[in-house]
Amino acid sequence: MYPDQNPLYTILQTPFVPIAAGVFLIYLRTLVSWATNRDRVDRRFPLVNGKRPWEFLSTNAKSRFAAGAKDLISQAFQEFTNGFRLLTDSGEVIVLDVEHAAAIKDNDKLSFGPMLQRILDPRSTILDMTTQISSRIFLGKEVCRNPEWRRVTISYTVDSIRAAQQLRLWPSFTRKIVHWFLPLCRQVRGHLEKARQIIRPVLAQRRGTEAKTKRGHPDALDWLEQASKGRAYDPAVAQVMLSLAAAHTLSDMTVQLLFDLAQRPALINILREEIVAMSRNHAAWSKAALYDLKLMDSVMKESQRLKPAALVALRREATARTKLPDGTSIPKGTTVMVSAHRMWDSSTYKDAAEFDGYRFLEMRSQPGREYSAQVSATSQDHIGFGFGKAACPGRFFAIHLLKIFLCHLLMQYDIRLADDTEPKSFTNGFFFLADPTAQLSVRRREKGFDFFGDNL
Repeated sequence: MYPDQNPLYTILQTPFVPIAAGVFLIYLRTLVSWATNRDRVDRRFPLVNGKRPWEFLSTNAKSRFAAGAKDLISQAFQEFTNGFRLLTDSGEVIVLDVEHAAAIKDNDKLSFGPMLQRILDPRSTILDMTTQISSRIFLGKEVCRNPEWRRVTISYTVDSIRAAQQLRLWPSFTRKIVHWFLPLCRQVRGHLEKARQIIRPVLAQRRGTEAKTKRGHPDALDWLEQASKGRAYDPAVAQVMLSLAAAHTLSDMTVQLLFDLAQRPALINILREEIVAMSRNHAAWSKAALYDLKLMDSVMKESQRLKPAALVALRREATARTKLPDGTSIPKGTTVMVSAHRMWDSSTYKDAAEFDGYRFLEMRSQPGREYSAQVSATSQDHIGFGFGKAACPGRFFAIHLLKIFLCHLLMQYDIRLADDTEPKSFTNGFFFLADPTAQLSVRRREKGFDFFGDNL
């Protein structure tokens, strides 16, 4: 009998067979994954947004999380005060009350390493400015004013976050293949290659010059060269990661702060008085000069209290089974985090839903709270920059940069909300973002200001 006369051979040649085989393999892989991971999450925590009975995949559940995470968390804590499980775009996680923050931050079995992520900024003008300012520190004069570099780093971050969100909708075992075909992933690879083309000649020139003069440059490009000690590394990857961590986070914080100030012109005038006093009492920009901007510091912390960068903090992955002090069991491989909802709770802050620029300035005058009320300080009551030893290490740089930026902006320009504008922050998954549609009206002031000199 010839092969084509065999009934089994004929069946195998039909288009249905490879399709059915593919479906079976996906089902088998899902079943194995479920069997392997079913014990990873403590089942004492209820799942508050699982798949609906008619849903085979979790794609729709993940989409519902992305669109309404803040409401999901708020409603879940009304019923499950200790914590709960949440199906997110990056898998199933445990969200705990912030009372567990101290235990989590010091638990060496809960690792911060795999959880870096970072957030998407909607305001291109501020983003371009903060990218240029931070690039001056990271890359020096040669690159920070290059518009192509700013375009590449901004596009890389925006597209990489969107690409990651798309990839998380696919089963994890397919992502190593799928990313080659998704348009956003291809764009991200293109941005990175362009970044390499910009940095390579600058780095080559520096290496030649520094070999002769033995003089370095006071920027991160040079610091990375020193830290590598001759080992191979990708300077473009390092620089776009620095930009993602600094410029984009700072941009979103700045935009929200400007929205908050634009609605309070009287507060802007008092801040200007504080800036003038600071300029008269110091000879130049310094940490001491910026420390004296105590009302500005309070305003920044209050703005971040009401709209932090994310709805959760202290994201950790359990590297081994561990128990929290109250007996809560965290299985190996589980992702845990704490909710930021207490920052908007009136049991934590008086009139918590209201913006009070003086809130932390008044706290700062209380004995024992001189430091904890500063914007750079972290605590369980304010986790905008995280908490504990893994709190954002770049917050001091960001705060100093933002204070200098605000000094120049407020003294040189009048700002107000554009007509018919009412900013409303929104969430995308755990990200908490400033309104990308609200507009500011900005006008140069007739009377400028000469810092650390005479008024013009």
